[in-house]
Amino acid sequence: MITLEGLFVSVIIFLLAYAFWRHLGIGQIALAAAKTYTERQGVSLLDQSVHLQKIRLSKGRSSLFDLTRTYEFEFFTRGDKRYLGWVVMIGRKVKSLDLQPYVEELNEIH
Repeated sequence: MITLEGLFVSVIIFLLAYAFWRHLGIGQIALAAAKTYTERQGVSLLDQSVHLQKIRLSKGRSSLFDLTRTYEFEFFTRGDKRYLGWVVMIGRKVKSLDLQPYVEELNEIH
């Protein structure tokens, strides 16, 4: 028979697992947005990954609050210098996507 304590612990574990699963899904959305954006800008996404930089509470559109996540990624042009980019997500929606200013490098052979 399930006790009240056992039920409470089970619910907490379920909620934590759901939050983790949802967080991973939002990271995949951010990665897809970064890939698409860098391709459109004519630069290359490095490591095919985004990294969570910051998470905070913010006012949601359809709810009292939502989580705003800022992901960071690296990209390059044609040279060997790495630049930074950021994807800001509110819930499962992309709020903004920015790239660090960069200089288009030409690889010339003399």
